[in-house]
Amino acid sequence: MSLDRFSAQAAAYARYRIDYPPELYAWLLPQVPNRLRAWDCATGNGQVAVVLAEHFRDVEATDLSSSQLSEAAERPNIHYQVATAERTPFPDDYFDLITVGQAVHWFDQEAYHAEVRRVAGPGTVLAEWGYGLGQTGDAELDALILHFHNETVGPYWDANRWHVLDEYARLQFPFARVRTANRAVRTRANGNCSRA
Repeated sequence: MSLDRFSAQAAAYARYRIDYPPELYAWLLPQVPNRLRAWDCATGNGQVAVVLAEHFRDVEATDLSSSQLSEAAERPNIHYQVATAERTPFPDDYFDLITVGQAVHWFDQEAYHAEVRRVAGPGTVLAEWGYGLGQTGDAELDALILHFHNETVGPYWDANRWHVLDEYARLQFPFARVRTANRAVRTRANGNCSRA
């Protein structure tokens, strides 16, 4: 079953969580020929769903945390609902795109992939991504950040967190790999992490 690690701090999460860069969507969206329905699984506060809503007729955005969903930005073509990644109310063969941003490591992999198989339509694109530790370009500072992450707070991380740092290498992906974007996208810090 999916793990809920973010309900208690949903408001802060929505305010300070980084956005995914436009380059990610510029790479992903041209690979999805049908733009009828998308499912943003583990949507959190709806960051990905809001972008998808600009490109799809209907977006279903699910999360196991009602607290997270209460912080989500509303759009007329986004339907938010509480559901786990492993069990959803959607019909069979329903979606053209399924996305999971920075969350697949929290799922029961076998049950989640069975649900993906069930709700994916013909030619559905499944996109799962995450991000690791950023790099500043200053080797000494990067070493301090890595030490703090791995040694100081590392013993307190949930074991599932380590899948992110090894780029999901130990997670099974039982589908045909059509294209992968195994590359880093540098994000630009603007000094203001909060959302208006």
